[in-house]
Amino acid sequence: MAAGDHDGALAQLDQLLAVDLSVLPEQGPAYDARIFGEFAQEARGGCLFHLGRYEEAADAYAEAMRGDPANLAYRSKWTVAAGRGRGTAGGTLDPAPRSDAAAAELP
Repeated sequence: MAAGDHDGALAQLDQLLAVDLSVLPEQGPAYDARIFGEFAQEARGGCLFHLGRYEEAADAYAEAMRGDPANLAYRSKWTVAAGRGRGTAGGTLDPAPRSDAAAAELP
């Protein structure tokens, strides 16, 4: 991402999100499991935002918020991306990802 290769970063982030956590060993290298979820979604949102894909960025930030609903940074980034997405494609300001009705419980 720092080098500006947002498409390449998206491919790597999608690989993190595709990891089946149930097959990882319970003991071994220490890592923060959020790299396979909310952290990857936040980074994905940033890449998509920089690529001008605002609605997809808003969806990624909404997914990050599902991991930490109290995180104001995720909500702020979602608000900006959703606002830009609405301005370019007629989207609505709803933090629930379009593909998951259960996320509608987000405040």
